[in-house]
Amino acid sequence: MRKGESVELNITGVNGASHPFVIEGLGVRGEVTKGNTTTVRFKVDKKGTYPIRCLTHADIHSNGPMVGYIVVL
Repeated sequence: MRKGESVELNITGVNGASHPFVIEGLGVRGEVTKGNTTTVRFKVDKKGTYPIRCLTHADIHSNGPMVGYIVVL
């Protein structure tokens, strides 16, 4: 994605009952539940890499970390 673009991110829950998440650096929060799709919308005004972190699986003790990345060029 490019700096200044509006983004619509659709995340579908596959496993587990609930996965609350944050997109660090963008102030985006949401929750994915099994069998449902969660949509978050935001605009990114700065280049960089933004981690999407699952709060249910935050570390090795909770079978994590579960992390994805959004890269803005």
